[in-house]
Amino acid sequence: MTLWLLQQDAFAELQSRSLASSITADDITAFRDRFPNQSERVSRILALNGKTGTLTIQGVLTRSPDLFAQLFGGGNTTYGDIVAALETAKISGVTSLDVVIDSPGGSVSGMHSAMEALASCGMKTRGIVRSMAASAAYGLISQCDSIVAEDRSSRIGSVGIVQTMRVDDSVVQITSENAPNKRPDPMTDEGRAVIQAELNEIEALFIEAIASGRKVDTDKVKSDFGRGGTMLAEKALKAGMIDAIGVNSPVSQNANKTDQKPTGASAMNLTELKAQHPDLVQAIVAEERDRVNGHLTMAEQAGDLSLAAEAIKNGDGMTAVAIATYSAKIAANAARASRSADAADLPVIEGKGEAAQIKADDDANADFEALLDAALGGE
Repeated sequence: MTLWLLQQDAFAELQSRSLASSITADDITAFRDRFPNQSERVSRILALNGKTGTLTIQGVLTRSPDLFAQLFGGGNTTYGDIVAALETAKISGVTSLDVVIDSPGGSVSGMHSAMEALASCGMKTRGIVRSMAASAAYGLISQCDSIVAEDRSSRIGSVGIVQTMRVDDSVVQITSENAPNKRPDPMTDEGRAVIQAELNEIEALFIEAIASGRKVDTDKVKSDFGRGGTMLAEKALKAGMIDAIGVNSPVSQNANKTDQKPTGASAMNLTELKAQHPDLVQAIVAEERDRVNGHLTMAEQAGDLSLAAEAIKNGDGMTAVAIATYSAKIAANAARASRSADAADLPVIEGKGEAAQIKADDDANADFEALLDAALGGE
């Protein structure tokens, strides 16, 4: 039995065509023989152009090529092909990927793997909705960095799970004594409760993935993302389901999606950050160590550790201004040392030593100021 994340009218049409079609085993075999291998299928949905690429997802989404999905008329894209296309793009050096989608959704099986692959692909991704991104299709595109509807008539949403069951009075099913939930009877309250509980668990995973992709909390998805229905683009934009309308529109149209933490989420403390993101913590520590060591090294060469102390205290990086300041100080010290060496070869004028030293210090400071002013462009 297949669980579907499929827009309602699309599911009804797919089901009616499947029931009305007199498909034989030979037809299925012939279909599989005609279908190209995965590398050829990937080449049909993935277009590469240097560092950019376009992944086109159309029709009903299934784990593997499906004849009934093809009969639907909108095409058929498999989750496995999507994952393979993402890997191909990554290996090819693509850094920016447009994910163009026109799909009413598809089966649950295989969907989460495709969503995870898109979320973790390492490329800058933009989802583009043509006429529809519903149910499983919206789940997929929600994992993109941003989502743009092609125009105002694009339909987005249908977040939910449906399981359709045929009841035949001529079929009698009896389960073993300790497996009453193996074949729940949808015609009884008990049976419906078992089925509902399973669907709710699957839906919870789906909603969590969408919330993560859109950087919102799950309550917002449950309350604002259509409650199982689809929305036209303008309403979806206001709800935070997409980020813009029009492929050339700026993503900043949508104020609901930000780079901030999800609404209602708690900030991490240091202990949680270390436990959950040790690599990030190590990188931050290493960067800070480099900053401090850089200031100390330059200040030591300049003979003035107070410069480093001030910069470290203020959180200053090793900027061009900082480097110019240290360099000018180092140059001034070198000039002073050179004058001192020259002065050592001159006869000592009795009674003039202190005054001569004061003048030398004044000259060195003037040289330092002049060098610093030149390094900063006269500002």
